[in-house]
Amino acid sequence: MIRDGRYYYGLGLESYESGNFEEALRCLLKSAELQKHFKTFELLYESYSAVGDEYEAKKCIAQAFALSSGNSKVATKFSKMLLRENQREQAKEVLQSVIFKNPTYGPARELLRFLDSEGNS
Repeated sequence: MIRDGRYYYGLGLESYESGNFEEALRCLLKSAELQKHFKTFELLYESYSAVGDEYEAKKCIAQAFALSSGNSKVATKFSKMLLRENQREQAKEVLQSVIFKNPTYGPARELLRFLDSEGNS
């Protein structure tokens, strides 16, 4: 079996799903080293978040977004990170872009609706 980025991503996903976040991080970092892919960085974001390392989590979701800004799920997660960083206008722009490309994507619509209602309060 070839031990490429996909191989280590698969191991990392299995470890993440079983709650072994430290092992997930080890495998996913190896995957990212071998092959940069937005799904790897998205799962690294989730894994770092699970262990409470928000600094590394932010870097990973930013990298996932940079690699695939057109992915609705990643873009919405990135916008949530922007909100936590008090970058409200940038978050709204990202969400509006998601909805423009994918008008039925509920998580982005809900978050944007929340932001709009919060601004009108």
